[in-house]
Amino acid sequence: MYLVVVTVEHPEGGAPPAERLRRAVRESAAASDRLQHAYLEADGCRISFCLYLQAPTRLEALSLADQLCRRTMASVADTPRWRVRSTYIGP
Repeated sequence: MYLVVVTVEHPEGGAPPAERLRRAVRESAAASDRLQHAYLEADGCRISFCLYLQAPTRLEALSLADQLCRRTMASVADTPRWRVRSTYIGP
């Protein structure tokens, strides 16, 4: 299992409400994402998704996390101008 942290940035500021994001992560996740647990923090224009994924390799965990965050943001973002700022494997 890998902890992958994906930070997304809203250039215009004002992240969607945290509860809306939590619900969107659950609704966007597919069985193929192998999501075990999700935690997130929203602070101004940045959102950090902490995703525990049951993936066989680090590279696959990074890819799954990136795809899940992009689907999640596409479902909640009021503007298409958000971007993935960083993605990394946590400790």
